[in-house]
Amino acid sequence: MTLQDDERRASGRAASTRGEGSPRSASLPASKLIATTIEVYEAWRPERLTLDSHLAKDLAARASSLRSASDTAFVKQCVYGLARYAKLLSRFLEAFYDSNSGTASREDGSLYRCGAPAGRASGARRVHGLASRG
Repeated sequence: MTLQDDERRASGRAASTRGEGSPRSASLPASKLIATTIEVYEAWRPERLTLDSHLAKDLAARASSLRSASDTAFVKQCVYGLARYAKLLSRFLEAFYDSNSGTASREDGSLYRCGAPAGRASGARRVHGLASRG
């Protein structure tokens, strides 16, 4: 073990390998992960497939665009959270739109849903700022 390995491990960026020691590809940028999460969630039709079946089918189709297992796990867990807290997030959006009716676009509802947990920590304005960046 080298000093560089110790530094990587200490900073939470331990070098991962796949197969015969080849470096694993880096994760997708956060904006791409959130966009993929939104696409997967919006494609789900509960009257046709269970969430587990939908995720298995959709993520298998996207396997080439998701760079690592951690990307796939992130998208999967976010979609599970969006489904589990759908009612709570709908209430959040209603309140958010009431207080930001002139500036918030209803077309960005799925983006606001994904950003709601971040907004809870630092206020809804941060969530709205997330939409204006992308």
